[in-house]
Amino acid sequence: MSDGTENISVEDVYSDGGLYGIDVQDHHRKGQSNMEVRLSNIFVRACKNAVRTANTAGMGHRGLTLRNIAGTDWREGAIPIQVSNTRNVLIDDVRIRAGDAVDTALVIKNCGNVTIRSATFEALSVLRETIRIEGWSEVRLRDIYIDTAVREPIQVAVRYRLQLPGVFHHLRVEGITA
Repeated sequence: MSDGTENISVEDVYSDGGLYGIDVQDHHRKGQSNMEVRLSNIFVRACKNAVRTANTAGMGHRGLTLRNIAGTDWREGAIPIQVSNTRNVLIDDVRIRAGDAVDTALVIKNCGNVTIRSATFEALSVLRETIRIEGWSEVRLRDIYIDTAVREPIQVAVRYRLQLPGVFHHLRVEGITA
């Protein structure tokens, strides 16, 4: 999906061995924001991403909902869920498992007003961290289960980094088990 999708719903996707389950991007075209995109019931096996957004900053992307996203047997260097440059993001009911060389299981970069809830990460061997959130405030994490000790214990379960000028604020964490 790309270049100005608005009020789009995609349901019941299965991808086996592909690069992405779903990819949302803008191809750097001004005035073509992706708004109110809802993705649900996505299952991938042996892919690099279940869901990836490659949105450009400053384009007005907003309203991304990901529900019931699951995947297993990830490619080396995989980032199962990767969301960038989007405001008002809801990620709900995620199950990421069985990956021997996952880079990071979930990356949120330069997104505002983000809620991640009911997520399970298990039987993973992550190279960096399980969840990485960069660049914004207004983030809520709720009911997250992380069990990634396949080869080695995880070093970082959740990394939250503000990289923009400003003050650290509005991070809410409830119920993370790692």
